[in-house]
Amino acid sequence: MPLLTDKTSRIILTMDAPPQSLQDQAASVIAQLDVFTLQLSGFQPSAVSLFGSVVAASESEKSAWVNEIKQLGRAAK
Repeated sequence: MPLLTDKTSRIILTMDAPPQSLQDQAASVIAQLDVFTLQLSGFQPSAVSLFGSVVAASESEKSAWVNEIKQLGRAAK
């Protein structure tokens, strides 16, 4: 019996995969966490924020990602 009904979630995932294969490589991780953990517990399907390639990203790109995550956090309150 799901205990956390009517709750929402967001998965924030960073990876080092090349941008063209980021979605494909992240799909199994997202499914495992979202479907088989969060939704099984009663959460609604998760929103996903996917960032990468972390190693190849410039400092300005990383800063933009951090700012985006901060905005998401503020909007969730």
